[in-house]
Amino acid sequence: MNTNALTAQSCSLFEIDAQLEAAFDQMQEEREMSGNISDESRERCVQLFGEFGKKIDRIAAYLRTQQHKGNIAGEEAQRLQQRRRSAEQRVSDEGMLIYFMRCRGLKRLEGELNTIRLQTGSQASLQIDDWKLPQEFCLHTGSIPHRLLKEMLEHLPDGLKEEFLQAMINTQPNTQLVRDALLRGETVNGAKLETQKSHPDRLAWYAPKLAQTFHRKEACLLRLKINRRVRRSVHVKCPRHPRYNPERDGAGAIRGGCRHCVAIYQLYAGKLVVERSLQALEQQIARCAVFNAAAT
Repeated sequence: MNTNALTAQSCSLFEIDAQLEAAFDQMQEEREMSGNISDESRERCVQLFGEFGKKIDRIAAYLRTQQHKGNIAGEEAQRLQQRRRSAEQRVSDEGMLIYFMRCRGLKRLEGELNTIRLQTGSQASLQIDDWKLPQEFCLHTGSIPHRLLKEMLEHLPDGLKEEFLQAMINTQPNTQLVRDALLRGETVNGAKLETQKSHPDRLAWYAPKLAQTFHRKEACLLRLKINRRVRRSVHVKCPRHPRYNPERDGAGAIRGGCRHCVAIYQLYAGKLVVERSLQALEQQIARCAVFNAAAT
């Protein structure tokens, strides 16, 4: 390597150290062969020592810079955290709006782009007395041998009714059937609906998302209601190539046309297609919302 081109800015610490070691070896050879060390070799070692020191200074400056950046980022994170707490505190101070809606008997407030709904903390809980509840509101479970079950499916002859009843080991209320009967106004012995306060009244905020972009009550040419909540977690791997990752490796890394790897890649490709379609749909709806706002 040319020593003149060897600088602390263009070379790493390892390269400078390697050249410095080679220069010392050359000086040692010159001393063994001629008994003297040339001025050129001495000058080269001095230059390498200088570049070595400059490289150490550059490394130290880089480390200090990164440390300062980390400190600045930490301070910024604390500032943003304080702003988040302040914003959440302002949102929690909603008592005046709840008071306004209660005084006027309002359950919801509708604006041009948002809707605020008052959520009450009351919910009717079902109270059941198992001893007083009629049998027609109960579910019966039992342990039935396969022989009895097979014969029961053949309309259960009369000779097996007593044996079938003896197999019943548990009886429990059918809560859905009891609740439906009480909501219809019927009287069910041993059951009643009680209203309990599970949490204080609160407000529910509805932002202008996909399902509410076209919400105006005027006559319009298009009204969309889109529900896109899809939550599915899939963990799969190829039994032959367990290290294959379609997101990282792509289709070109499939070995020998493995059908398991192909299926995994097709699943990943389908996910990408769905995400791109949703992004395109959101962009199109946003553009239409702008047109709708401009028209009004």
